[in-house]
Amino acid sequence: MKTKKIILSILTLFIFIVYKNSYGQWIKSDKGMEGKQIKSLAYNNKYIFAGSINTKSGVFRSSDNGKVWTPSLFSVNRIIQLVVHDSIVIAAADNDGIYVSKNNGDNWDAKLTNNQIYAVAYNNDKFYSGTIGKKFYKSSDCGSKWDIVSNTLFQFRSLIAYDSIILAGTTEGVYFTSNGGINWHPTDLTAGLIISLSRFGNEIFAGTHNNGIYKSINNGINWIQFSTIDIDNYLLTLDNFVLSGTYKGGIVVYSCNKLQRRNEGLNKETVYAIIKVDNDILIGTGSSVFRRTICINPFTN
Repeated sequence: MKTKKIILSILTLFIFIVYKNSYGQWIKSDKGMEGKQIKSLAYNNKYIFAGSINTKSGVFRSSDNGKVWTPSLFSVNRIIQLVVHDSIVIAAADNDGIYVSKNNGDNWDAKLTNNQIYAVAYNNDKFYSGTIGKKFYKSSDCGSKWDIVSNTLFQFRSLIAYDSIILAGTTEGVYFTSNGGINWHPTDLTAGLIISLSRFGNEIFAGTHNNGIYKSINNGINWIQFSTIDIDNYLLTLDNFVLSGTYKGGIVVYSCNKLQRRNEGLNKETVYAIIKVDNDILIGTGSSVFRRTICINPFTN
């Protein structure tokens, strides 16, 4: 009987440890691209793509939920942003324009060379890109040809497109267009640099540089302050919580009107990118990719 109790105790402890490792902390997941700074992540139901901002590191690709990575686009300087649709991958490269793949990253073509592009988006069979040089482009043929739609008064730093709306995070707040980028209008969010935009249902969230997080429920026209946390905010919005990646502060979670840091296994990483892949959340940091498994809400335990 005593032996059975010892075995049961060991089994219970093992299950607890496995549970905590699986659900309670971030696990480094970067085999094949160890030590890379990952600024962007994207997923198309077949591959996860990671864009590195290490010099000449390019794009990496994983087919097993981020466990093993292989180079897809290499020797390209600083991938700032990624967007995917089906097998089409658009990679925005700092000072190098964008690179387009139509076969899940097997082959790439350079477009809009000599442009500094931080913002790309997809909606309704069109790809969009906004430049630091205040130009807005559109592609209607899967990224082969890019046409200039407008010259703007602002620099593009983030983009989100849905229905007939395009929102631009800029160095001067958020702008919107309802006619494909021909005309842009300011919103009442003028809180400086907008580094990320995220949408869930009818709620739009804007992450700022050193000025908190804002939320809109009317397509970005009006905004209220959602959080006053004064650090960079790279956002992901999910069903019942908002995650913000921060500068040297790891992950901040907003859920049930509460704010908490959940950095078990993460330390003081800078988190640039957050995506959901099946039952996992993956984050791109200043040193790696980390993964955390979702149960119901991964931040309630």
